[in-house]
Amino acid sequence: MGDPCTLGEFPEIQGSCPDGLVCFPSEGGYCTKACGLSSCPAGSTCVPTLRSGEMCSKACETDADCRQAEGYACHPDYQACVQWLVSPLLPTCGAPALTRNAFGTVTQLSTSAGPGIYNMEPGARLDASGNLTAVYMARNEAFENGTLGVSTLTAAGTVDGDRELTSSSTNLFDVWMANDRNGGLHLVWFGHDGLDTNSRIDYATSSDGFTWSAPTNLLQPADCPNGQPGCTDKPMIAIGPDPVNAAQDNIYVFHGSSNGERVSRSTDGGATFTPTAILSGAGVYGDAEVASDGSLHFVSAVSNGDRLGDTANAIRYHHSEDGGLTFAPVVAVEEASEPTPLYFSNAQVAFNPGQGSVHVVYPTGTPDGEWNIRLATSMDAGNTWSRITVNDDASCANHATPTIALDEATGTLHVAWIENRSGTGAVAYTRCLPDGSSCAPNEAISDTPFASYVLVRHSPKWMGEYFELLVDPAQQEIHAVWAQPVMENGIPIARIFHSKAAL
Repeated sequence: MGDPCTLGEFPEIQGSCPDGLVCFPSEGGYCTKACGLSSCPAGSTCVPTLRSGEMCSKACETDADCRQAEGYACHPDYQACVQWLVSPLLPTCGAPALTRNAFGTVTQLSTSAGPGIYNMEPGARLDASGNLTAVYMARNEAFENGTLGVSTLTAAGTVDGDRELTSSSTNLFDVWMANDRNGGLHLVWFGHDGLDTNSRIDYATSSDGFTWSAPTNLLQPADCPNGQPGCTDKPMIAIGPDPVNAAQDNIYVFHGSSNGERVSRSTDGGATFTPTAILSGAGVYGDAEVASDGSLHFVSAVSNGDRLGDTANAIRYHHSEDGGLTFAPVVAVEEASEPTPLYFSNAQVAFNPGQGSVHVVYPTGTPDGEWNIRLATSMDAGNTWSRITVNDDASCANHATPTIALDEATGTLHVAWIENRSGTGAVAYTRCLPDGSSCAPNEAISDTPFASYVLVRHSPKWMGEYFELLVDPAQQEIHAVWAQPVMENGIPIARIFHSKAAL
């Protein structure tokens, strides 16, 4: 474990390592194995990482035990030789767990009977019949392919779940869903083969979440010159009225590219899309929304420093008043002195046409994981911002992956996030005033503690980078759909859950 190695041609990932190990492509190669579902051999330690799941790493006492000449060091938290991005041991406040108030029964939407080992990052919407469909990533261990899972919660409260949605790609990521005005479901996701080759931005539609159209690849030649591997990421879709012709829905699809964030538009129900345009100054982790007046809003986290929190990072806001043909100059949302993370951030945006206010939620904090959730509000298209902290505990715990939903009838802002203030994970929630000046006492959405709470990615413990809050004006309800690790056979495994509350 931890020896240098030479990687072979994909999909052969053992390389020159002994049987049972894989060659991780860090400096000089590193013999390792995934440990999310199993223990590590003697002389090694299971280390959670930000990009490669949980990896067995050579145990150490000092840097001298590691391959220092190649940049490996003995991580003080885990006493293991590493060179990559390691998840911090998170702080907690030891505060009382939040009590549940507004939200009702929690329903599990995915189980071990469905595709993949674990499930996270749901995209969810209500169809015309009031049934809620969630599509989510169905992942396996690090270095393995994954697919998509689908579950439907009917208006009557029954679950028809654990279905699989596939495409021509062998690896499916980053689900994002939106509704058209008739309740139709529109879905985008990122697909690729092997080590990020043959990239696709797939788009499919459904009226009920059971039958889907054949996926259409929206990636255009300019997005991926010469089929460059790793050229795209993180698609998002937003649907709403055209700002001039309110009887027409516009569909906007955003995605990352090697040349920056790109956006294209459909005005014919998704039959055709315009050539993609570059959205200057935007990042790939973010949110897109179309307001009821047809204005288009995009917010993103941009990383120029430590991905777990740095003042060199930024939260950026773009908006368009002409259906995405042009965008106003990008503006900063965070205070200049605020460190913001990239991972587990995914800033979210809501716009209230009635008062012309834009609202952005994002985490702020330092690389040790001590983060708070901030709500920024602008009444002048982003020229100036007021900001408050949404979580009401002391600034000594982790609060991450915020999401926001607007009740346009009242202007109330609904905000949710994951946190560990009590020492265990939970989904937290509050309601904030329309002007963003204050929020109600925090309460819980989830009804049981998370089986684990660690900022690890590509692991069965992965809690995801985003989840859903959905306002249903017709039924005067708000729905939450999230991923939460639960204990299965003694191992924390992320599954998809739902709960709802009255508006």
